[in-house]
Amino acid sequence: MNSNGMQTVYKCNPNAEPSPTSARRLSKYEYTQSVYLLVSTLPTTELTTVKAAMAALLMSVPEDSGLKFDSDDYGITEGHTAAYYTVARGLATEIVKSDTRLKAFAGSCASISTTPSASCVSAFLTQKAMQILRRPLTEVEIATMSSDMAGKWKSLLTRLLMHPSFLFQTELEGSAVKSGILKVSPYELASRISFHVVKQAPDAALLAKAADGSIMQKEVIRSEIKRLISTYPLQATYSADKFFEGWMAYKRVAHPVAGSSAPIKAFTSGQTLQRDSLIAELTNMTRYYLNQGQGSFEDLFLSPYSFASNADLASLYGVAAYNPASDTMVAFPQKQRAGLLNRAAFLISGNVDTSPIIRGLRVRREFLCEEITPPPASIAAMVRDPVFDPTLSTRVRFENKTASTACMGCHVAINPLGFSLENFDGYGRFRTVEKVFDPVSGELLNQIPVDPVVQPQVTLHDSRSISSSAEFHELISESGKARACMVESFYRYIHYHAANREADSCDLLEMDELASSPGGLNKLFYEAPLTDRFQLRKLD
Repeated sequence: MNSNGMQTVYKCNPNAEPSPTSARRLSKYEYTQSVYLLVSTLPTTELTTVKAAMAALLMSVPEDSGLKFDSDDYGITEGHTAAYYTVARGLATEIVKSDTRLKAFAGSCASISTTPSASCVSAFLTQKAMQILRRPLTEVEIATMSSDMAGKWKSLLTRLLMHPSFLFQTELEGSAVKSGILKVSPYELASRISFHVVKQAPDAALLAKAADGSIMQKEVIRSEIKRLISTYPLQATYSADKFFEGWMAYKRVAHPVAGSSAPIKAFTSGQTLQRDSLIAELTNMTRYYLNQGQGSFEDLFLSPYSFASNADLASLYGVAAYNPASDTMVAFPQKQRAGLLNRAAFLISGNVDTSPIIRGLRVRREFLCEEITPPPASIAAMVRDPVFDPTLSTRVRFENKTASTACMGCHVAINPLGFSLENFDGYGRFRTVEKVFDPVSGELLNQIPVDPVVQPQVTLHDSRSISSSAEFHELISESGKARACMVESFYRYIHYHAANREADSCDLLEMDELASSPGGLNKLFYEAPLTDRFQLRKLD
């Protein structure tokens, strides 16, 4: 049990050392926002023009292809290098187009037509250049860049914008806590906080807190997090949305079946459904429980409310459309759909049939964080969709198909999770009877009662039976495994590498306790920077 009296999979080992963290390339979004932040001091009329020019150049930066989060993509290609130079040179060119821009960017002493004084260059390198590199320049760097300057503002700006300290989140300083473990420097902490909360480099105000050392105080961290959210609300929303998008794997949400064939027309009964509506519900839901609803993980996971703001999905649910700007909650009828996994986004199969194996695998892998080894090709072929038989339910057909000993070694952990969701058809609609349509003519051939009774074995020795998806959610929630899976995704999001349950046990337990407390999702997301582990770095 954790400190909130909730079941937990973690046990803190105070002697364990945290996992090492390496330097990482900024994601495209972080890089873009950091570029825009640098020019934010330009006059409004100039800023609009410069941002428009930069937007075109920034499009050349390759998109991230992280497995779960954008930050999972550590690769740097020739495309990145070329794009970074294009942006750096382009921004420098824009800045030196007029004295107005240069003075606003580099200081009132700067001018295009005259060679700057040594004091002017020094002031730039100790102030604006520090914001670009997110740390003070060393004496050697200042001396080298000053001697190379010779009035060439464009070259100096390009050089700074191509510096590894701008393109990467690097951590090279810190004070020793014990052998091999450092407490990051104030400037490094400022970057950690800003990149987590708003996905951009720290602004001047946050760097000032690093300069005077006050950022190391928890009350100052808390205050700065609130300020960042207030000052950069769109970036803060984006950061939170990207976490939930990665944790729940929005990329894997299927497109609802559509078309004019007879079977599809018979199956959909004239209803249309857009994939964007499915994603919008998840976004509305997570934003609510993170912010205005301020719920715990359990509040989100067991939620009895619809967050379908688009008419097509609300109609499918049989409820009024949810208004994100209103405090009015929309309850599902008779709690038919209570629970996160009962949202259409996780039930859509992309065809007229359900896919209980895919559903079961998704629950095991993405919501319980359990590895299911892919079967050998010979066995995989055996468990492809069973032969159509209008006299048998989907459940029975898949049970028969996977009944062999070779299959059940894995499917004993997969099938029950998928079968527990058979009260929802391949379009995500609630049902108690499965309608079987002719795959050619679309004729209704049979109606078979759904059997929702399963022993899901969420944990190894739990043989309890459940008869509804609501009970299924309660069983999962009670185990603490789904919360742990979300916590480990969050650890990966905030520390940019996968958690190690042994080395990071204390940090994971602390996050687990935050997530399960009242207002836990908000606490997890915005109080994680207050934890001791957030300020530590293990030498690689």
